[in-house]
Amino acid sequence: MKALHRSRRRLAATVALASAAAGAAAAQNFTYGSWLPASEYVNRVALPKAFREIEEETQGLITWRLVPGGQLVNLMDTWDAVGSGLVQGGIGRASDVASAVPALDAVYRTVLPGDETLAAGGASLETLLLDCLQCREELRDLGMVVLAGWTAAPDHLGCTTPVRSVDNLAGLRVQASGGNVRLIEHGGATAVTASPVEALELLQDADIDCVFGTVEQQRRFGLGDVITHYTDYPLGMTGPTIGWMMNRDAWNVLSDEDKELHLRKGAMVSAMQIGGHFVEEERAALDWAVGEKGVELVQADDAAFAALMEDFLAAQDQAVIAAAEAQGVANPGEIISTYRGNFERWKDLVRSVETAEQFEQLLWDEVYAWLDFGTF
Repeated sequence: MKALHRSRRRLAATVALASAAAGAAAAQNFTYGSWLPASEYVNRVALPKAFREIEEETQGLITWRLVPGGQLVNLMDTWDAVGSGLVQGGIGRASDVASAVPALDAVYRTVLPGDETLAAGGASLETLLLDCLQCREELRDLGMVVLAGWTAAPDHLGCTTPVRSVDNLAGLRVQASGGNVRLIEHGGATAVTASPVEALELLQDADIDCVFGTVEQQRRFGLGDVITHYTDYPLGMTGPTIGWMMNRDAWNVLSDEDKELHLRKGAMVSAMQIGGHFVEEERAALDWAVGEKGVELVQADDAAFAALMEDFLAAQDQAVIAAAEAQGVANPGEIISTYRGNFERWKDLVRSVETAEQFEQLLWDEVYAWLDFGTF
């Protein structure tokens, strides 16, 4: 596999050279604005832990204030707000500002098959932070750096009727968005573009038959109260969501020692979100749906769905490449190929991972430790 403009230099050496000359640091009080509700795992568990530890380890010289629920920024405002310094941190998806970050959007829209969530998360961070120079340049132009990110858990079909094979999709109306629309249409169903909130009403009124997403998401938005069947087949993972983007001017104020501290907490947040939210809470949500709501877990025709995914992935990659090229991205096919190669490598890397702490260390060793402050 050919890496894309990868420059790997051990972080510790850079920090050691700079720290000796560092003077007393000025106090910094940062604000992270999130459009996600306070109940979201990242706002409820991961970020509070990171912010608390940063304050403790800097003896109060650096603080982060988390403001969730769209009180400061909404979904579409976040990129401008972080880039301009209105807030110093936030969460964003490339698909919401695709024309501004077409290379990053090409990574985001690339669907990874299967249910190996840890491998997908590691591969997405490696691709974004180490391999995709165009992605980093886009973020630099927007005035930000990336400290944490993740892919979501695999999507599944949740329906009001059992869907055991691809043939069962014919004639069904399925809520979907983005690249998932193409997958649903490949299967012979009619895709209905709607948010999870809108999907609940559509399900209740029998205007759609299925929703497409993670089980935890379906629980969170009340869809589990209407869904009667889950199809037990993973239908792809997408990412990375940029879970902790930071204003570049605020980043540049930090000493190299404090930059390393933030990167270490970024690795921790990424590991917690991928392993905690998208593995543990996803599993708990499925147990809740089956055990408390009586949802039936439908055994899928694996061969039929595997064939659907193979056809879809080929078509999706070509569509992503064409869209990226139209936006001026150089060699988007190479970016996607590198991403898929990283995914295969990470499948082996995570085989022995059993805890979030082990995964955090793996992310650090394989990705974060190689970042160069001079080019990051």
